[in-house]
Amino acid sequence: MRKFDFKVVVFVDGAPKYIDGSYPDLRSAQRRVVQMANISGIVDGERVFAVDGDDDLVIVDGGGQVVSVWHRFLEKTVESFADFDFSAFHAECEAREAVRLVGFRIENCAGVCIHGTEDDPFNLSQSDILTDSAVLTAKGWADNTHFIVKEVWSADPTLYNKVTHISEPGNSPRPF
Repeated sequence: MRKFDFKVVVFVDGAPKYIDGSYPDLRSAQRRVVQMANISGIVDGERVFAVDGDDDLVIVDGGGQVVSVWHRFLEKTVESFADFDFSAFHAECEAREAVRLVGFRIENCAGVCIHGTEDDPFNLSQSDILTDSAVLTAKGWADNTHFIVKEVWSADPTLYNKVTHISEPGNSPRPF
């Protein structure tokens, strides 16, 4: 984090859940907290706030120190969050954000990838993942079988060979 980087951390039911964003100064972070506190909608004819009475909006400075706290009903202080380890939470958030949907694969009912096995009608390799029209072709085939086309999430998409098009079962895939 840069020295003057402020982050708004959203606590839900007393636990940190996510970082709303980074702001260049405290004033910008405070404006964001005011915006978030005012977000509402109508549910069953009543106004409901997105940040409710069990949630806290906490501003953390570039050194990981809590500098401001907002709660809808309770008077909470910075000291209420003295034990909050922002650096560990920040690292956890970055790791979580690094994981992305990279494609799809075909699995059997036990959750085992069938690419490169005798069950694979598309002659894929174990490192192949399906994208683009290949996903639609595989789903069309899987709809008539006991196999499923499932998402592949990874922090390192280079581990996979993306296949964008596959032909009818039995033909070789064409990588992009």
